[in-house]
Amino acid sequence: MLTYLDFGVKNDGGKLTIEVPAHRRSKDVSIAEDIVEEVGRLYGFNNIKPQSPYFEVERPARNKDMEKTEILKNLLAKGFGANEVMNYSFYGASDLELVPFPKEKIVETVDERDTPYLRYSLFQGLVKNVHENLKNFKQFTLFEFGRIFTVDDERKRIGIIAVGTPELFEYTKRIMVSIAKELRTPPLRFERITGNALCGTEFLHPNKSAVVLAGKDPIAIFGEVHPGILKKCDINVPVAYIEIEQTMLFDLPERNTKFEQLLKFPSTSFDVSAIVPERTESSQLLNVVKKAVDPKIFIETKLVGKFAGFPILPGFASITMRVVLNAKERTLTIDEMKETQQKVFAALRNAGWKISGD
Repeated sequence: MLTYLDFGVKNDGGKLTIEVPAHRRSKDVSIAEDIVEEVGRLYGFNNIKPQSPYFEVERPARNKDMEKTEILKNLLAKGFGANEVMNYSFYGASDLELVPFPKEKIVETVDERDTPYLRYSLFQGLVKNVHENLKNFKQFTLFEFGRIFTVDDERKRIGIIAVGTPELFEYTKRIMVSIAKELRTPPLRFERITGNALCGTEFLHPNKSAVVLAGKDPIAIFGEVHPGILKKCDINVPVAYIEIEQTMLFDLPERNTKFEQLLKFPSTSFDVSAIVPERTESSQLLNVVKKAVDPKIFIETKLVGKFAGFPILPGFASITMRVVLNAKERTLTIDEMKETQQKVFAALRNAGWKISGD
């Protein structure tokens, strides 16, 4: 068959040696698969009966890094309406002046004259994105998956920045809680930033920021950007920021899925507002409320909102919490509801706080 196309064919005990004609060698016939194609074309592809390959097809190894990256991108884009950006990995001297990162840790290259430094954080690039986008939009959230560089190593980070959303601190905390839920991580703790985890004290507001801990290891920081930093960037609105150690987050073990029976009876809830010093941590309030409620009917307590301003005295804030109750096997009575409310009010007062309306 191939001899019709000027191919030389020699049969040596069933082994074919094929010589490609000179006018085809430098064009379309250069590998063994090209010979197979010629045979199929002459014989007719429709005349070849389809047949499964005679080798085992193995499932590729699971790429957890890629899977979790896609999960988070979908969460941020669809769940929080965020847009992904990609920024330059090189910074100039003006970028270093924006945030006082430790200079001895910053990598300086010899190839880039205007931007000779490798980025130490994703923050500078994202805050520039905010400055540009504020010319056209008042509310938006941006995120970036990128690498940062130090003289010691190279790390994967996730940066998220938000503008225009009410209660920015609570908004960033909600994002972190959602990320932990989607990745099914072990329980994470939120504490005030100490030391200088991920250099958070260099550019986040000291009273409106937190570090996220997995055990004793800091894996993320979040909160509102310090007004002094925003002033340097010519930004006149509050901005919130999250930076996550991607590798540490993805390496956390996944919790097993736990199924619970649906409650047979409807839950009931009530809100309570306590007037507390502004620096009071929300966990203190939530623990006081939880201890005051009978564990047999307690479901959860969560923050609803925070208000500071007239008629609240300066230095204080009104924190509103929602207490959810359910007796599981019956409907709660009005008397039980009122009794629980009075216990919560008494516990908050005993802790030294006032109830809104006192």
